[in-house]
Amino acid sequence: ADVVNGQVEADPGGFVSLSDAPPRGVVVQRWSDAGRQVGAPLVLSRSANVDASFLSPGGRFAGMVPAPPSSAGTFGSPPGRLELWNLAERRIVGTVNLSEVPSGREPALSADGNWMVMDVPSAKGPNGPIQLVLVNVRTKTERTLPASANQCTATWDGFAFTSDDRYVAAGTFCGHMSMFDVATGRKVGPTLDMGGQIAWSSFSPDGRHLAIASWDGTVKVSPVPFTGHTVSLTENTK
Repeated sequence: ADVVNGQVEADPGGFVSLSDAPPRGVVVQRWSDAGRQVGAPLVLSRSANVDASFLSPGGRFAGMVPAPPSSAGTFGSPPGRLELWNLAERRIVGTVNLSEVPSGREPALSADGNWMVMDVPSAKGPNGPIQLVLVNVRTKTERTLPASANQCTATWDGFAFTSDDRYVAAGTFCGHMSMFDVATGRKVGPTLDMGGQIAWSSFSPDGRHLAIASWDGTVKVSPVPFTGHTVSLTENTK
């Protein structure tokens, strides 16, 4: 089967993989450090109609957004539903009704499954900036975060949460990286111009640095909170 979405996260005993490969469906599998399967696979959905599927850092939780009925001819995205899975318990432990389904890249979960970040179409129409939405999974509420400084109309990408859920970072197709305070929703520090479309980002375990990868092949590291200064990594960087 062709994998339309895949993700791997390290856990204390090895790693966890998630694959969305119709017609097999969305499947989570644990693996040992030696690459051997641990336990039976967990099938989150056998349906090919899945809008998004993703793992939390550390592989404790998985999120899935089933595709809603078609809304052809209307602007924006129809309402959606987030299903939160506890992978150790192999069951759904929470659902959240979303105002809209994610419009771009796969959303991201915080490590403890309490928060999700996603992008949705602009309320101003197809030429407006894509909105960045933070979802509190426990209270089932949403907050729209400030748009990027340059009003980029392309999708957000490269989402990452600090391990303590204090900050969330998000990049854009236009090559800008922003960071937000999760509790208040306020932007923290300056917007970073990375020079190329953001592909991925990840906070260090202590939350003091953020590594940012761009599609132009560069990886840069910024202190947290952002100061505007970054260090480019090369094969010779120590």
